[in-house]
Amino acid sequence: MLGMAAWPGAAGSAAQTPAGPAHAPQYGPIPGTNVITTPAAPAALVFHPQAPYAYVPARHANDIILYRTDPRDGRMLSFGSVSSEGRQPTFGASFDASGRMLYLPNAASNSIAQFAFEPATGGLRWVDTVDLSGIPGAGLYPYVITLGPENIRAYVTMYRSSRVLVFEIEAETGRLDFRSMVETGPMPVGLFFDSEGHYAVVNNQAANRLQLFEAQQGSGELSLVQNFEAPGLIEPFFAQPFPGRELFYALAGGVNAIFQLRLRVDAGHARLEQCAAPVPTGVMPNTFLALSEDKAHAFEANYQSNDVSMYRVDACGVLSPLSPPSVATGPGPIQIKAMPGTDLFYSLDYLSNTIRAYRLGRDGQLLPERFE
Repeated sequence: MLGMAAWPGAAGSAAQTPAGPAHAPQYGPIPGTNVITTPAAPAALVFHPQAPYAYVPARHANDIILYRTDPRDGRMLSFGSVSSEGRQPTFGASFDASGRMLYLPNAASNSIAQFAFEPATGGLRWVDTVDLSGIPGAGLYPYVITLGPENIRAYVTMYRSSRVLVFEIEAETGRLDFRSMVETGPMPVGLFFDSEGHYAVVNNQAANRLQLFEAQQGSGELSLVQNFEAPGLIEPFFAQPFPGRELFYALAGGVNAIFQLRLRVDAGHARLEQCAAPVPTGVMPNTFLALSEDKAHAFEANYQSNDVSMYRVDACGVLSPLSPPSVATGPGPIQIKAMPGTDLFYSLDYLSNTIRAYRLGRDGQLLPERFE
């Protein structure tokens, strides 16, 4: 996982210098391959929820590469860039549900940049930046921003300070207004809500546990319900929900496995419990699971083994590896992302400044897409 020990430039990390291929000034598909070039080490791949555009924050260049996408053949062609308005943007960027605003954590500058989407061009217009250093007690290193189910609040995990910050989203402008904070365990990376938005799960990477919080109706404030630990749950990097079901998948980077958990609520009492055996991944699983449109298959990028693990999802949401269990990527994949409304998937290959395109096969495997 790309935590403190894996992000180049993070404290305690090994020196890694991504090296990209020589390519034309306009970045995009290389004919005869499934490779899309980027000008700098990609930190994230964020698709607009409705329009044919994608955005790639560049970790070291401190900008956002703009791409037009073609949902028919998977092409992505760059048409410029904008400043990230901060240093070292993370993979934790997010659009709001309507696609009006993009929110981008910049870890090294301890800030959240806010951009308005411009429908006429697909561009991004900077609106404001929240300097988290100006919030007493907020701490350092914003990692992931999560918008609440009603799209009126945002939650930011502070990786080096064991906190989650709560913001209200101004209805007219989309700007973030700080409201409160809650303490977590050490090294929280992400916060994700259940399908109804009543509960949220935060991983504590350094404590080998997950925390279940209840979100207070009306205020959105978080209160701790449970500290969840399980044998083998080592260095959990995310605890991601399965849409429409009370399931969470926790990526355990210390043991290269995905733990499968159920959120159970009985008589108003909520708890997480393990509902199936962990399933194996490649070496150092990263960030988010990507799901097929019909939710029948799931995929996970593995940073050190340079591949994507592939799974079947049964009627109860339980994962089982496909055969073969993985497909090759470029060096250092940090994400596998699905293009909304298509059967196309993309690995974000951090160490080669590339993105690779795949199409969902008939049996659920990812097949490299070949650009003509």
